[in-house]
Amino acid sequence: MMLIIVRQPAQPGQPEACLLIQVMDHAYCDARSSEVLWGMVMDHYLASLHGDTVKQAQLLSLAKKLSTPGSDAIYRMGSKHALLPLPWHRHVRNVWQLVRHKQADGGGYAIPFERIRTQLPAYCQSRREPIMRWVDLRSCIAQCRQQHAALTPNSVVTALVAQAVRQVNLHHKKLPHAKADRISFRMLADILSPRQRKQYLGNYIAYVPLTLDASLPLAELALQVEARVSQCRQQRIDLSQFRFLETAIARRWVGKVDDPVSYAITSVSNHRLNKAPHTLPGTRFVEMLGAVNAQPRDEMGGLMNNKPVICTVLSPGQQLFLTFYPMIGPDDDNRRIADYVALLSRQDIG
Repeated sequence: MMLIIVRQPAQPGQPEACLLIQVMDHAYCDARSSEVLWGMVMDHYLASLHGDTVKQAQLLSLAKKLSTPGSDAIYRMGSKHALLPLPWHRHVRNVWQLVRHKQADGGGYAIPFERIRTQLPAYCQSRREPIMRWVDLRSCIAQCRQQHAALTPNSVVTALVAQAVRQVNLHHKKLPHAKADRISFRMLADILSPRQRKQYLGNYIAYVPLTLDASLPLAELALQVEARVSQCRQQRIDLSQFRFLETAIARRWVGKVDDPVSYAITSVSNHRLNKAPHTLPGTRFVEMLGAVNAQPRDEMGGLMNNKPVICTVLSPGQQLFLTFYPMIGPDDDNRRIADYVALLSRQDIG
């Protein structure tokens, strides 16, 4: 991990801006783990301001105790020593539900495997810059909450992206409504609890499938997203998906048949600073940006990233930063999705 501090000269009448940059390798650290590490760094700094050497020592001890259990230690069917309990019959039922989940890449967003194989060497030698959009979601979220008060911002964002993909299907891919409206994608699920996150450092996420009728009103779509999230947590479908993918990678099943979804959506955040922007004395947390540079280490890595992967970041004031994993191929679909997210967020949702 690298931590970089960049100080920007203050503009007349404006406070000095400071960028705190955290660079992580996704091979051993997901977004949730990076948030935990950043929290430890902040707490160590705060303890130093108060001369609390005991607290500093405790934090260093906790950091040294962080471990990265393998997937078999996290969950293995029939094991009594797994960190996450799940009866074998529930796991079998979950996998059956995952396999039978009706999904389709109706808009043809996936890059064909053969093109990946052909273009991967040139991609690895090319310079890449992320597609970035800033979107004000205050009005959009407020309108949704007028219909369903408990909706989370992440559910609204996930539904908004599905509607944006539908617009691309209709206006650029010229699909009929029957095909354009049905959107299949994978969304990120954290398989660990907040307490476990403070113990284990690694990639402990699953991308569970979801299919929506994106012609529905935004608030209704967001409600369906929340229902799916709740189902995955209660039935531990997220854990079964994690185990299923780990097994597929280990047995090199990946790359044989394409995953029939149009895209995947993930999120990065710093919940602590969003809730308490003045955590660091003399400063105010303004926004968080997050971007990923995909550099596949082999052909399998390239085949696993053959469709849009959308990364969302929410900052104080319900400000959305939207970016995408680099594509091995043209970025036209990504740019269109980003543009429609911005456009739809400004419209009356009805």
